[in-house]
Amino acid sequence: MQWLSDKIDGLLSWFAEGIKQIFLAIIDLFKDIFLWIFDALLTGVAAVISVIPVPDFMAHGFTPLFSSLPAPLIYLLVQTGVPQAISVVGVGVIFRLTRKLLTLGQW
Repeated sequence: MQWLSDKIDGLLSWFAEGIKQIFLAIIDLFKDIFLWIFDALLTGVAAVISVIPVPDFMAHGFTPLFSSLPAPLIYLLVQTGVPQAISVVGVGVIFRLTRKLLTLGQW
């Protein structure tokens, strides 16, 4: 009678493993659906951002502004780290605007 008990245990464990795999597949499906929705949302945001035109004063960068300065003043600005400071301020502004966008202006 032991062989019958082993066969039933094997059948029940096979059945339990099948049900476990079905539930794992359902969970993976829900994860994929969430990722599809998130991807569509980010694609839409990227499309909206890409439609926004670049302002005229930013189209050429700071080159026209700095090219009209005298050479000693440009040397002083470079040596004191003004380009790095402008970069840090720019990153801060981008971070703030991104934070405002992601929290819908609540934070």
